[in-house]
Amino acid sequence: MTILGLHISMTIFWLIVMIGFLIAEAVTVGLVGIWFAGGALVAVILSLFEVSPLMQIIVFFAVSICLLVFTRKIFALFIKIMLNSN
Repeated sequence: MTILGLHISMTIFWLIVMIGFLIAEAVTVGLVGIWFAGGALVAVILSLFEVSPLMQIIVFFAVSICLLVFTRKIFALFIKIMLNSN
């Protein structure tokens, strides 16, 4: 993969994406970036097994959306309880 004239592997690309989402999550409180970091982690694993980039992208979005839909309410409730207990 070539980005801005630099050739990087998909593994490095997904690691950069994951770190970017983790940093974004650290500076915000929206609980959105963490789910996409999870999707990027799965994409990193797929890239290590040399799965096609298109499949990595599809799985990234699928995992991210599933994590967002199925766990956001649980973590939001957990954070609310933690904030109220202090």
